[in-house]
Amino acid sequence: MVLTIAELRRRALTFRPVLAEAKRRAAPADFGWYPYDSLANWEHLDQVLTGANREILELAGSAPLLDIGPADGATSFFLESLGREVCVVDNTETHHSGMQGFWKLHAALGSQIPAYHVDLDHDWTLPREDFGLALFLGVLYHLKNPFGAMERLAGHAKYCLLSTRVTQHAEPLAYLVGPGDACGADETNYWLFSESGLRRLCERAGWEILDWRVFPTEDPEDFRAFCLLRSTVLEDWLAVRGWYDREATGRWTARTFGAELPRPAGEAAGEAAELEMEFYVHPNSIAALGSLCLTASHAGEEFARVECREAGVHRLRGRVEGLTGARMTPIAFTLDKALPPAGLEARELGVYVTKLGWG
Repeated sequence: MVLTIAELRRRALTFRPVLAEAKRRAAPADFGWYPYDSLANWEHLDQVLTGANREILELAGSAPLLDIGPADGATSFFLESLGREVCVVDNTETHHSGMQGFWKLHAALGSQIPAYHVDLDHDWTLPREDFGLALFLGVLYHLKNPFGAMERLAGHAKYCLLSTRVTQHAEPLAYLVGPGDACGADETNYWLFSESGLRRLCERAGWEILDWRVFPTEDPEDFRAFCLLRSTVLEDWLAVRGWYDREATGRWTARTFGAELPRPAGEAAGEAAELEMEFYVHPNSIAALGSLCLTASHAGEEFARVECREAGVHRLRGRVEGLTGARMTPIAFTLDKALPPAGLEARELGVYVTKLGWG
């Protein structure tokens, strides 16, 4: 079942009592829970997303979702209840409860969500390379280096739901909040952008703006911008499993790996389309393994195979049948052999992919 943003908003309402009961079981009444309703974001997003973007989880495909700055985890646990794989990152040193509330709810709900300490203001890495969608809600103005965080995130998440405080100033600017300012009572509040300044930040940091709306709050000086962004840095396709970090011209794979491609456009948008992948076989692979055989399959049916007996550039081509109306098409790739980890190289190495897409 495809969940539109309207349905997500409705289901978030029904999840509130589940969350309240979990809080009741998890901690005494005077525990310092996050004081704001994170699930209210779905009400705003219902007014932000338009057209095909209203099927927001379909955009992410089956790739994991990343929740940055989850508060006590209400949004993450809600998405997990829908069957989605979610990963959480936050800075435990600046989190309002040091993530205690998150872990209490995690135990009460029997959650499987992994959570990691990540300081977005310093050199940071994420627990995996690719995410279909990042939720970056109410965090940006708490960062000392918002440009760096947005730029790095564009290399890890295909889509991003972003919200942050903005001013109504017309110029593309950012204001550094001082400790005496009205919004500076929280010492982790740093940058306040004008709306045009936030737009420019997103675009220069590697994002295309798909949907955008600004909401007033009870404070006449406080406005909140909500937007859907698409990375202009990542490939059109999503690396789902079995891939390693991007390098200058491509990415190494493991022996088995998978990808999801957006539905073909134009003349190729029927029930079948040609897939093409260009990849490099390293001389060490041929020396150690003799040859490699790479196969590709869709919905459990093999549609392409290529034998590689020499090092160098190879191509795999095949016609994918049975395409549906789904936003993303999953493709599974399998090598019969791969270089095992050895010495300083801790990875299992398959092939080096430089191109993947519809022909």
